[in-house]
Amino acid sequence: MKKILLAVSAAMLVSVAVAHHSAAMFDHSKIVTYTGVVKEFQYTNPHSWLQVLITGPDGKTVEWGFEAEGPSSLKRIGIEAKTFKPGDKVRAKNINPLTHTRLPRYVRGHVGTIERVVGCHVFPDSNATGAGEDPQWLYTVRFDGRELWGANGDPTVKVSIDAWEPYLESA
Repeated sequence: MKKILLAVSAAMLVSVAVAHHSAAMFDHSKIVTYTGVVKEFQYTNPHSWLQVLITGPDGKTVEWGFEAEGPSSLKRIGIEAKTFKPGDKVRAKNINPLTHTRLPRYVRGHVGTIERVVGCHVFPDSNATGAGEDPQWLYTVRFDGRELWGANGDPTVKVSIDAWEPYLESA
């Protein structure tokens, strides 16, 4: 699991809630920052939830739940439900763009397994060409050596790469 820096701002958590819930009890000028490990992101209506494991100064880990906007509002700011989950078999698309890509050529067209969901991050292919950040889900994908280099490949070799969702398809 990856540690993340979670900045919980009033804008994300209560902007839509203000429309149908009172937010008078919140100090909208105060930003609270937590460091933890994302346990689960529930992309649900009417509100989404982020479950985070946070280790306090005493060394004890506590699970916190953060309420966020619903899927339609999150989608407008580039946060969508992920397509793949750990254990899913995926094929790296055999792409050959004329511009930038972070998909290694040696995995293109090969099948691997999703190890973990890293999160939603700037998509470098569009960002490098000036088309904007275009946030996309990022996954760690594990490939077996023989899948990449054929029957003569070392059967004990495993290669893991980080791959954005547009590079992948279900296998």
